[in-house]
Amino acid sequence: CTVALAWPSQKLCSAASCITPLATLHGAAVLTVEGLTSPDGAPHPVAERLAKFNGSQCGFCTPGMVMQLYSTLSNADGGKACAEKELEHCINGNMCRCTGYRPIIECAKSFAADTKVKSQLDPTVEVGPYDAAAADPKVIFPPAQTLTGGMWKRPTTVPEALEAMRAGAQPIAGGTAGGIYPELRPEGAALAGRVLVDLGGVPELKAMTLEGTTLRIGAATTWTAFSEQLRELVASGSAANPAALSLLEQRCSSIAGGQVRNRGTIGGNIALARGRAFISDWVPPLAALGAMIEVYMPGAWAPERHNLLSFVQEQAPCHGLIRSVLLPLPAADVVFRSFRVAKRSRNAHALVNAGISASFSAGKASKVSMVVGAEVAEGRSVMVRLKAFERALEKVKADEVQNALPSVITTLCDKVKSDLSLVFFDVGRDFAEHVVSGFAVKFLAAMFGDCLPKEWRSAEYCLHDMDRSTASAQAFPQPTDLKGPLNKPMTKTTAVDQAMGIAQYTDDMTLPEGALTAAFVVCPEANVVFAGVDACRGNAMALLGEAYHSLVTADDLAESSLNVGEMLGLAVPPMYNASFDNTHYLLLPLGEPSKFAGQPVALLLAKGKDYRKIEHVAYLCSQDLLLERKGPVMIGNLLGGEEVTEPLTCTKTKAIPTATLEKAKAAGGENYIAGRFQKDSQAHFYMEGQSTVVIPDEGGITCYAASQSPDCVQKAICKVTGLVQSQVAVKQRRVGGAFGGKLQVPAVFA
Repeated sequence: CTVALAWPSQKLCSAASCITPLATLHGAAVLTVEGLTSPDGAPHPVAERLAKFNGSQCGFCTPGMVMQLYSTLSNADGGKACAEKELEHCINGNMCRCTGYRPIIECAKSFAADTKVKSQLDPTVEVGPYDAAAADPKVIFPPAQTLTGGMWKRPTTVPEALEAMRAGAQPIAGGTAGGIYPELRPEGAALAGRVLVDLGGVPELKAMTLEGTTLRIGAATTWTAFSEQLRELVASGSAANPAALSLLEQRCSSIAGGQVRNRGTIGGNIALARGRAFISDWVPPLAALGAMIEVYMPGAWAPERHNLLSFVQEQAPCHGLIRSVLLPLPAADVVFRSFRVAKRSRNAHALVNAGISASFSAGKASKVSMVVGAEVAEGRSVMVRLKAFERALEKVKADEVQNALPSVITTLCDKVKSDLSLVFFDVGRDFAEHVVSGFAVKFLAAMFGDCLPKEWRSAEYCLHDMDRSTASAQAFPQPTDLKGPLNKPMTKTTAVDQAMGIAQYTDDMTLPEGALTAAFVVCPEANVVFAGVDACRGNAMALLGEAYHSLVTADDLAESSLNVGEMLGLAVPPMYNASFDNTHYLLLPLGEPSKFAGQPVALLLAKGKDYRKIEHVAYLCSQDLLLERKGPVMIGNLLGGEEVTEPLTCTKTKAIPTATLEKAKAAGGENYIAGRFQKDSQAHFYMEGQSTVVIPDEGGITCYAASQSPDCVQKAICKVTGLVQSQVAVKQRRVGGAFGGKLQVPAVFA
């Protein structure tokens, strides 16, 4: 999904195609992985080397890896201007779900001028920078077209943008918000049918200027451009505190991935923090440094200036236009740190983050500012300033740190807890308080440094930002030399095709004319019985019209269930439940309680290839099901209920002893617990979705299934249809990112 974008007189950059609105690419050339292949069909050096480094297993992520590497290397003369560490981090925004990530990183590092990497799989593979002038395709810019009367406006001045917004247009910049909030995509629920005004063509909103000791950052400035500006300020020697700016720049590199940083904007991030309570990684550090924001409020032609933190803390939505962020460059005596804790050190939004700054002189702090951001519920966050902590830190003296450090830390941590006492944290209060207290201690260590007792000086070190390394070389066991090719290590035969983007997966197949599309109607809750699908059938017919074909239920099937584990020889019950039943209902029968939310109850078949519409109709049918809840469990929206502060965990791997159960019953264990808890459904993530194509073939069928067990697919189809195995051919060229999840379930889909 990574593509390379180019504008005249600008550097090539990568972007995530699935969250890049096409209209924002006005005047750009778009290069996909297929465009890297030379006219004679030879692979690009990046694609070829990745394949020869054994960096392609399932291959589904490989084209994206190739494009991200190419986008980075093409701007560095094939790698001549890159170090290993820079290339190691350049693919942080790409996902790999198999175990092949290390050779991918090794391949990336192999292009660096200082590389020490060698491929033991194929010693003949060339390492070091490639000849970009000879290998890179020539960027061709298509002829420009000016369109009028559409739903997309591209002004070139702020007044033009304000005029469009007054007429009801919705501003849009990088468009990356659609990756988190689907309703904010141009076709999403919040924007569909609205005129959009693209801010990417307004130079004033993309400019960065130094005004005395303040850096003015245009709201449409991308994170990458801002990071480059910080590096230039440090390199120029004009910054009074280059160390603080370097730390701010390093924080930028840990936010999202390069594809998002190249498109996401400073103003857009702040707007999401205000309007959606998004957990911004920018607001805490910028606010801690005293940043201000300029906003054109509705109806105003002149911008208003607001404190950044106060602006994002406002509850009411802002319908204005952010013009710029004003960042005071830190003075020489300022100590600054930015911290974050996330599920991954890169390419993941923070669970808790903070920016802390203070002037430090003569062993004493002043002008302390600590701003913390944290998730509170349902993907929403809160930004708070820790004023009690700030006042306490300003009272700390060097001799206290030297002689009474435990007391100092206890006092500061108590102040942190006091500042956070009114905040409900999604990650749990104890966790959040410990994390933020840790930030406070690390800042104390950074500020007082040499005053700390020796055993405390490593406290400033932040595990989340530690340098990580990979093995220096791939390790392939060398077989006994039998003087022949049979036992020699070799590159996978289709690896180069995968890296070039020409390998076909099941969902790439060209369907025959008249093929039907299938979409599941599912039960939206667990432990409920649905009352028929007659209403669903009528709604589907009305919504799809002539495209409607049929709605299949369990009553239409000769066999309504499968024990896939038994077919695979894996019918072994787990230790904690000896009576576990591995039977899958193909479609949930009428009157049978659902086992999980999302369990299929019917299969909607429709003509044509309008997949989005067919899927949406199936979703609407799922919502229309009449449900009868079974048992004491009530499923519903529990937001606003009493807070459950204790985490619910299950660590027992064996059945509870009968004696324990009898003791519980004797003590009144038959009673139900009065209370509520919330548990989300389990989420399954695959690079390639579950996909199956079935084509009638000479009295039998040919099935193309993205499955790790094609024999199981064949047996399942035969059991349900009554066909013999010789009548069912199952073809599986490759599976994209199964990660173990396409062993049993694909048989049910097929």
